[in-house]
Amino acid sequence: MSESLKDKHESGGLKALKDALKTTSLILKVSMVFLVFAFLFSGMTNLEQYEKAVVLRFGAEDDAVREKAGFQFALPYPVDQVIVVPAGRTQSLVSSTFMYQKNNRNTVSPFLKPGVDGYLLTSDGNVLHCESTMKYQVQDVSNFLFSCNADQRDEILKGLLDNAVFQAVAKLTLEEALNKKALIADSKLILQKSLDALETGVRVELLDLRLSVPRQVEADRLEVTKAKQDAARVKSEADVYVRKTSDLTESDVVKVKSNAVIWKTRMIGRAEADYKTFEKLLGEYRKDPKQVKSMLLRDAMAEISGNLEEVFVFTNNKERELRIMMPRKPLKKAEKTNGK
Repeated sequence: MSESLKDKHESGGLKALKDALKTTSLILKVSMVFLVFAFLFSGMTNLEQYEKAVVLRFGAEDDAVREKAGFQFALPYPVDQVIVVPAGRTQSLVSSTFMYQKNNRNTVSPFLKPGVDGYLLTSDGNVLHCESTMKYQVQDVSNFLFSCNADQRDEILKGLLDNAVFQAVAKLTLEEALNKKALIADSKLILQKSLDALETGVRVELLDLRLSVPRQVEADRLEVTKAKQDAARVKSEADVYVRKTSDLTESDVVKVKSNAVIWKTRMIGRAEADYKTFEKLLGEYRKDPKQVKSMLLRDAMAEISGNLEEVFVFTNNKERELRIMMPRKPLKKAEKTNGK
């Protein structure tokens, strides 16, 4: 009886062991299948709208640049390698090669330290500091990836940027460089030519330069700038005064000429009228001088008496006096008339 029970226990344990091995085997098989599928699809990459990809097969470029957004299939590494480039996104690179070194104490050294403080020299021998910012896009993905080592790409682009700014500043005076317009245009042109010559596949979108004179002479530079602004302001005011005075003078000249023409016309008309009157009276005078004299005296007295307040007429008879009362005119009115 005990032996039969023992056989039953042994057969039950063996069965449990076999079941456990089957379960483990099934789990291993499923895991292996899952790992195989995971390995096969490990080369897939999801591209965003602004990204492009290049597939390397055994280290060499296998196919054209993949530009379509979405999942891109590739064989797993080490067969294929997918390199993604943000070609549709503007990238930025900043260079402070030509800037002075900043310290935590904000103190200004009396001189520049060679090898520590960066600077540029203009064509007129002045010192200039510059911080450059380049914004660019990848135009050719293959050239961008294979023209230079990926670990050194930023350093190469930074070196080309510094070289372009250095060449452009050397052609300009300090005032021309601080204007920045010509400097940025020339620097961008030189930089793009250098990038194209090395086939980097990069297109410069924007170049910004932050310029400053050495801190040691910044206060003097501000004084010079203020003096120039004051000079420009005074010159502008003087130009306005000259234009205003010139306009007033021209207006006065036109007015004087116009009055002169009117006066001339009036005098000529009066002279012609007097001449005609004189000729007429001359004929009458030759006929009867006494009558003409009497008429002229009467007219003169009539003209004069109109402005007199009182008139006294004396005869040769000393005992007789003839007094003629004339209407008195308002003095204020006469004063206003004389004032005009």
